[in-house]
Amino acid sequence: MLHLKTFGGLSVAVDGSPVTGAAVQRKTLALLALLATTKQGVSRDKLIAYLWPESDAAHGRNLLKQACYALRRDLHAPDLLLGATELRLNPAVISSDVRLFDEALERGDQAAAVALYGGPFLDGFFLSETEEFERWVESERTRLAKRVFRALEALAREASAAGRSQAGADHWRQLARIDPFSAGATIGLMRALDDAGERVEALQLGEAYQARVRKELGAEPAAEVIALTQQLRNQTPVTTPRATVVRGQSGSPPSSTPSRVRRATIAAVVMGVIVLGVVTVAIAAARSHATVPILAVGAIRDYTGSDAAGVAPTVAEMLATNLARLPRLHVLSTARIYELLGPARARGQESTAMERVAREARATQLVQGMLYRRPGGALRLELQRVDLQSGVVLQQYGVQGPDAFAVTDSATAALAASFGVSADTIRVADVTTRSLAAYRMYVAGLRAYYREEDPRGAVRLFEAALTEDSAFAMAAYYAGTINPILSGPKSHLAQAVRLAAHASDRERLLIRGAWAGETSDPAVLAIAETLAIRYPAEPDGHYLLGVARMGRGDFLGSVAAFRVVAAMDSLGLRGVTVRCRGCEAMANIVTAYGMADSLVAAERAARELLVLQPRSSGAWLALAVTLEHAGRFDEARAAYDSVLRLSPGAPDEILLRVPLAVRRGDFAEAEGLVGPRQRYPTPGRQWGAWWWGSTSLRYQGRLREALAFAPQMRAMQHNAEPLTPGPPYDASLIEAEVLLEMGRAREAAALFDSLAAFYIGDYHADSLPSRYARHLCWTLTHRATALAAAGDTVLLQRLADSLEILGQQSSYGRDRLLHHHIRGLLLLARGRPAEAAAEFRQAVFSLTYGYTRTNLELGRALLAIGRPREAIAVL
Repeated sequence: MLHLKTFGGLSVAVDGSPVTGAAVQRKTLALLALLATTKQGVSRDKLIAYLWPESDAAHGRNLLKQACYALRRDLHAPDLLLGATELRLNPAVISSDVRLFDEALERGDQAAAVALYGGPFLDGFFLSETEEFERWVESERTRLAKRVFRALEALAREASAAGRSQAGADHWRQLARIDPFSAGATIGLMRALDDAGERVEALQLGEAYQARVRKELGAEPAAEVIALTQQLRNQTPVTTPRATVVRGQSGSPPSSTPSRVRRATIAAVVMGVIVLGVVTVAIAAARSHATVPILAVGAIRDYTGSDAAGVAPTVAEMLATNLARLPRLHVLSTARIYELLGPARARGQESTAMERVAREARATQLVQGMLYRRPGGALRLELQRVDLQSGVVLQQYGVQGPDAFAVTDSATAALAASFGVSADTIRVADVTTRSLAAYRMYVAGLRAYYREEDPRGAVRLFEAALTEDSAFAMAAYYAGTINPILSGPKSHLAQAVRLAAHASDRERLLIRGAWAGETSDPAVLAIAETLAIRYPAEPDGHYLLGVARMGRGDFLGSVAAFRVVAAMDSLGLRGVTVRCRGCEAMANIVTAYGMADSLVAAERAARELLVLQPRSSGAWLALAVTLEHAGRFDEARAAYDSVLRLSPGAPDEILLRVPLAVRRGDFAEAEGLVGPRQRYPTPGRQWGAWWWGSTSLRYQGRLREALAFAPQMRAMQHNAEPLTPGPPYDASLIEAEVLLEMGRAREAAALFDSLAAFYIGDYHADSLPSRYARHLCWTLTHRATALAAAGDTVLLQRLADSLEILGQQSSYGRDRLLHHHIRGLLLLARGRPAEAAAEFRQAVFSLTYGYTRTNLELGRALLAIGRPREAIAVL
């Protein structure tokens, strides 16, 4: 029996003895490795592209033929390879550790899988001038490392839970060897060692990890590791005092707490739970940056005269932006300060309020002062730097200059010198604007957005700043992110991207992160991680990280990032500030748990938010959706009623009531709201009514009536977008779905194909390839589904290969998996349901929020192989 070893290297053996000859040349070994990782086979064209990319088609086919011949000859295995257009290894002739590894995990035998993993996939093996092959190796290496990591983690947790501390430590140690920079593995090993009585070794491990991360990555270690190391270092036995019951004079228990006090107590407890969830992160972050001050620029009082109103707040923002460019210093942005301040207060209270929110944001020092106008028109800025813990004035500064830009630059240099940093060449105008009028309108826009809850007014101010200086990147950023409807290459956000080179490092990352999220660029995750690491005191990076992780499919990882945001915005959650970033984060946590198929956790998070924000329509909406998905329709309806009561006219009743009625099977109520005779005053509401009317009829099997909505929807969309080439996208998508359900699969496939060729708006392959790739992944998957339903499988392999490449260009995790769905359809059509089920499982992005036809096809495949209980679960 032949055996291929891919973990820790690449070699082939027969009955345990190494093989020699042409079969062990690099290209032939690489061919075996490519075929070993798949059951369904690899097309000849794809193999040629991987191994002989420089060859033309004819030469490439000849080289592949020679390699196959050499393998059969030297391995003495004429039946080694199966298939004609798609090659695959014959499992009766050759086995491989990678295939055995995947099969062990598929049957749930994690210990066997871990035993097979002998090191990184194809470790030390490479081919010259084969870029596509190297990319494939890296992708497979990452996939397999993640799988063994999860298996080891499960074994480690299982051992620890069973009290087998030493076995748990061994598993965690293996994890740490695979990824020496994994904070999770380090924490697990530290805890296992501590449980096994090896606290000294656990401490040494934590300290060694921190030193390694700082030295080799040039970054701060994970806050959780720092906190656990400190906890183990300081840990001493704790005696729990006996509880004492306090009674009144009569000896009876104290009277019941008034309801409002009880509610406040509950809210405080829940807030404590939320903060406790990330308190380790917060405390450890503060400790890890103990040598790096966190500065906040507070109030600068304006004594320049009425003719220069607004100059002092502008100088404060300039100073915060400029100081943030200094190395070894963290500076809170003006946007963050304004966000925490809440509604504008009387002038005399501003300074005190800024000092309070600086502490709330965990700043360690505050810079505040006064701005004067000297005789002759020059400006003088006097500042003091205050230690926020003690209130001691650490240092005072006085600078003078002809204008706001000059005094800002001089003040930056003076403050930088206090920290041993030279800032003589740092000019705030280099990363903002040279127009004071533009800057003043920009600062006014920040106040309108964060403190006055006037997003429209803020957009007008940011656009006015752009009128003064069209190269002001951050003005374009805010104008583009507040009003995301105006998106695309011609939007303000696209303008900000073009100007990002002229912004500071943090602001450049903000701009690039927003654009990457808007355009489905896979770089969004790396940008978010960089923002969160470099600027840990700002919520923007953590929030973007949560969004990016959720989009990628790391739902529980996104929860961790959103919890950090919630802890940073305790004021918003308590209703103190105008904006509530913590509320947005908590609502996203509810969604993330739902996507992870954990409705119990989703409901718990929604109720946490409701305790803190009982009059928030968003909190009630999060709970209502969760209850609806759990099938608790009466409770969901009551929650939706609360949404409508708290924000009358804001949410569309159609979007709230009709889906619930359809899910519970109350089609009479649905038809009363969105039936064909219903008319609504605005095109948007009428479109929504038609969409849900069609959907309700599809649920009932009344497909001809559902199809009758299509002409009206096409006409409305065409009138709204008369210059858009191709068929109306949304209307055609619905029409194609109905045709597919009616059994007219070829018509549906043709319509899906036409939609793939056209894309609404300014997104196209040249300007925004990631967004266009996402569009193609979606429409081509629908086309493949329709072709399979029509019994036409000729194009499925090619479509799957195309989607495998296109999916990597999108940040959305589902797009990267859809090619497995098409491969599953092909295997199902070929009568191989067990292999099809394995492909469909790999296609699942989220059992609840993924491509639901994958659930359907997986259910069919499971039924075909006699596993009905599993089919019920996925359906």
